[in-house]
Amino acid sequence: MPSCHLLRRLHVVAVLGLVAALSGCAANPQETYVEGRRALVQADYIVAREAYQRYLSGETEPYEQARAMYELSRLLYLGLGGEKRQQEAAHWLGRVADRVDAADRREALHLLAEMYRHGEGVTLDPGKAMTLLQASGYSRALADLTMMYWVGDGVPQDKGRAARVAAEISDYGDAGQLFRHRAFADYCREDTRAIVPERGCVDDEGLEIQGIADQIWRVKPPETDLQRLDYLARLYPAVVDGGFEARANWYRYAADIGNARAQFHLARIYNAPTSPWHDPDKAWGWLETAARQGDAKAQLAMGVELAVAGHAGENHYDEALDWLRRAADQGEPEARLWLARMYMNPPDGQPKLVLRAVEQLERIAPDDDRARHGLADIYLSGMPGLADESSLRAVKLLEGMASGGDAEAAYKLGAVYVRGVEGVAPSLVDAVRWLQRAADQGHLRAGLLLARVLDRDGRADSAARARELFVGMPGSDIPSDLKSLVSQARYRQALYLVGQPDAAAQTDRILQLLELAAEEQNLAALAFLGLLYDRGELVARDAGRAYQYLGQWDVLYEKRLNLAKEDGSVWSELEFERRHGNAEALDALIRLRIQRLSEE
Repeated sequence: MPSCHLLRRLHVVAVLGLVAALSGCAANPQETYVEGRRALVQADYIVAREAYQRYLSGETEPYEQARAMYELSRLLYLGLGGEKRQQEAAHWLGRVADRVDAADRREALHLLAEMYRHGEGVTLDPGKAMTLLQASGYSRALADLTMMYWVGDGVPQDKGRAARVAAEISDYGDAGQLFRHRAFADYCREDTRAIVPERGCVDDEGLEIQGIADQIWRVKPPETDLQRLDYLARLYPAVVDGGFEARANWYRYAADIGNARAQFHLARIYNAPTSPWHDPDKAWGWLETAARQGDAKAQLAMGVELAVAGHAGENHYDEALDWLRRAADQGEPEARLWLARMYMNPPDGQPKLVLRAVEQLERIAPDDDRARHGLADIYLSGMPGLADESSLRAVKLLEGMASGGDAEAAYKLGAVYVRGVEGVAPSLVDAVRWLQRAADQGHLRAGLLLARVLDRDGRADSAARARELFVGMPGSDIPSDLKSLVSQARYRQALYLVGQPDAAAQTDRILQLLELAAEEQNLAALAFLGLLYDRGELVARDAGRAYQYLGQWDVLYEKRLNLAKEDGSVWSELEFERRHGNAEALDALIRLRIQRLSEE
């Protein structure tokens, strides 16, 4: 058996050998290159940049060296993994451009041309940029060069040269390739797009324009060099520059050719109130033309327009249904939502087509929360013709959405358990659970209902915690139909705080809630504030403020009482007086009035 001393020596030797092996790996240029490539793929730009810089400082393989130079230059140019160092980027790009066999040479030439064209890291030199673009030779670089000659960008305008360069482009029938800027394309992702120059990435509308261009090219491509140049001169600024005029002019060009999708977009431009081209009559004309040519979005827009108001201010129900059905048949889910809405809200004198509405919503429900909400609402309505288990189906739909974080679904589910429906018994536990989940997500209706449910159950502390989620909301953030309920909740929260042992310490909060409710013309809050200042409870006694609040309460009380009388029912008047009458407030107001008269 070996001695302990020998074992320790063997252990030390093994460790030293491992360290030496690891050191050798770290110093291996090939491993450093792979480290940079791996980091780049994983978007770890700091590591990638540092690894490429280490790799290029030693002995390297020619192919991998050019690749590392190109990748490092892009990181330096964009400022990924560190600060922008465009002068250094230009140095590495120049090294790649000098390697005629480098796989990334054309991309490097194009990016270097961009830098000379815009004076980024190098001296502004349009002539040098044009030479580099010509040498790069791929479609986007040639398109850039064509447009420089066409508009005279940094050089004398020369449409003859523009035509000759345009004739060299091979990707007219594939706009995605035509406008793909290879030097930037890898970084046109959501996480890095913001740092790429706008000319380097195509936005969503630009992609739509490219799709229209491909449609045009498939149907009737320009035949001569001059026609291709005219086509490119219209298309390029619409995709690359992205200004309103450029895109509007492209849509008009494509619409005149007969492209239905372009006609739809042109209709939207004419229809937009803020558009310099605003013209509702032209908008309607182009929309109808596109719809009749079969554009699904135009058909949807026609149906919606007719359903909501109609072109002539009338409700063309049957015509709207026809256009919506056409759009739905082409796979427009929005059209099915509108069809369901129309089936459930027919013109006066026509029956609701409940089952047809259900059919439309069920077609898109697997992929559309709005459809699932619509189905749940219909299933819970109890309308004739629905299956016996409709309520249970509604609960299942709502549970699925609520479990996924849908606050509106959680609110509806809580409301179901508050009152119970056929096949679903009321459950306070389930109601509170779902309403709390919705309220915690800021759902105001859920918070209001939760507080009311807890109050009714005698859980005052829990109800107060529920109200605290929303009683401080600014009035401007509250929907008009909920203002009265929120105002009442503010008042109830103030009452709760007044009844707490630390009410004196909560005075500012109590007054804030009461004043918010008073501003919203809450009768109870006005009366309570007046009485607080009259009695000097929680606040210093102030007859002036007491008189102010009680006077506002009295005027508002009389106004609302008169409204209650207008329906001619004595019960309305009695019920109003029962709910809003306040003998203490009235007595205090009379006393203050007498006091003010005696002082005069």
